[in-house]
Amino acid sequence: MGWFERQLNGREPEEFEKELGRYLRAAGVDKAFQRLCGPYGVRRFVIRFEKQGEQTRLTELETHALPFGGGPPDPRGAEEGIGALEIALDRLCRNMATGPEWTSGAVAVIRDAEDNIELLPLFDEDAANASLADLDVPGPPGHPLEGPEYKNRVASEEAGMAQIHAETSRRRGSWNGWSIGDDDRVLVLDHGNGVTRHKFQVLGTFHPDTGRYAWATNEPLFPDAVCEKESFSATLDAVMELGMLTTVRLGAQWLFLETYGEGDDIVLGAVWA
Repeated sequence: MGWFERQLNGREPEEFEKELGRYLRAAGVDKAFQRLCGPYGVRRFVIRFEKQGEQTRLTELETHALPFGGGPPDPRGAEEGIGALEIALDRLCRNMATGPEWTSGAVAVIRDAEDNIELLPLFDEDAANASLADLDVPGPPGHPLEGPEYKNRVASEEAGMAQIHAETSRRRGSWNGWSIGDDDRVLVLDHGNGVTRHKFQVLGTFHPDTGRYAWATNEPLFPDAVCEKESFSATLDAVMELGMLTTVRLGAQWLFLETYGEGDDIVLGAVWA
């Protein structure tokens, strides 16, 4: 009989699973794992922990990179995320001290490309018997911005993207107003002392409130996985990188970014000087 079965005491497994879920949420463990996973990307890993005196410490991370991208925690926020996770696990330990006690544990984490996350908490001998190999693989497909094809494309276009970045920075703030016309193919910039018109290609929109990017083109611009998915989770930095890469591949000279409407939504477009 394992740890989970010993805690049932005549209850249905589903009832105790709900209780464990309440413990995790009350301690902030779910939010800590979201932070560790990062704002987007496929994740598949097992983190182990144990009580060490009065504190709970992480002891092992079991994971490996997936062939279509992702797998391990987000490396950009791992150090900060691990500290937050240890604090949440300390809180979990204290909250469970008068209920289903444990001395060691593990949480298996699976998140797919659509940001659906599953946390499986295990304790004592159940945790000891847990293995990464037992977890389902959340894909393919992976997240468009994590795939090896996309990463290789960014690496190969580094020089061109640097030029786009420089020209974009030089142009920013040089207009007082703007509009898009002629079936989204012309950008009109009002500089105060005159108007300029530029060949233009609307690329997409970024929505900070939901953390999602959406292509605004009728057909994929290129036969790439990153162009085939109509919308996906992202950060502004990631979207700017994608915009500059797309601008290079279209042969344009700089990237247009501006907020529109009444909120903070951003439109992106490739501009020919």
